[in-house]
Amino acid sequence: PIGRFRPYGLILAGVALLTASVFPLRAGGVLSRKPLAITGGPFDWYNLSPGGTYPARAMIWCTASALWYLLGGIAIAHYYLATPPGHEIKGAVISALYLLTGAWPAWQAFTACAIASRLGAPKVKMTKKTVALGEPVIVRIEQSFLRNTHIREIRVTLTCYRRNGLGSEKYYASSQFAAQDRTVRADEKIQGEFTFEVPQTKQHPSTRFTRLDYPRTDWQIEVTTRTAQSSVTVNFPILAEHAKQAVKAA
Repeated sequence: PIGRFRPYGLILAGVALLTASVFPLRAGGVLSRKPLAITGGPFDWYNLSPGGTYPARAMIWCTASALWYLLGGIAIAHYYLATPPGHEIKGAVISALYLLTGAWPAWQAFTACAIASRLGAPKVKMTKKTVALGEPVIVRIEQSFLRNTHIREIRVTLTCYRRNGLGSEKYYASSQFAAQDRTVRADEKIQGEFTFEVPQTKQHPSTRFTRLDYPRTDWQIEVTTRTAQSSVTVNFPILAEHAKQAVKAA
């Protein structure tokens, strides 16, 4: 039993690598949700299901921050309590760096909780169950607010990604603004209706959704709300097909 910090450093490095691996997996589509559309409302509008919600995002960041400090804290505490005197200086340095790095997920958790208390869940509807590439599709959005908020912009984007499991490449993006530089009151809602049409050179149909089928082409509607304090995006997975296949799917 000697005061070597190396085993504890490997534990902390393992936690860091495990955490870092989540980001490319998320971008690569491994954690994506299968596109769902439910018929509802007048004129045959389709309600899209979001890939995540503000409260869920806040819960994920709070859990990640808690696990970061819990697992790292147990390892660091065990080193200082269970090893003889004469601790290595690098133990203190690595421990301090680890705990300092944890401030980032903690800040993300704080920001996510603030967003969840300020913004209501956005709602998105489409006139078609499946986007017909090359033909116009109408998208309707509704963003509610729980507190008085100054908005820099609310942007609606039709986006296409090529995912390979460990990252993604943006094939296409077309954006329109629902609101810019205005102040909204609590319980106020901002609504907008937009028409999107994918040009001929960008018509990549959706790949059948399986978590292990890569590379994969994914389409989604993104609603980005940017305030003075933060910028957050909620995505709504959709299906896009060539016109004839889209008619069959409908």
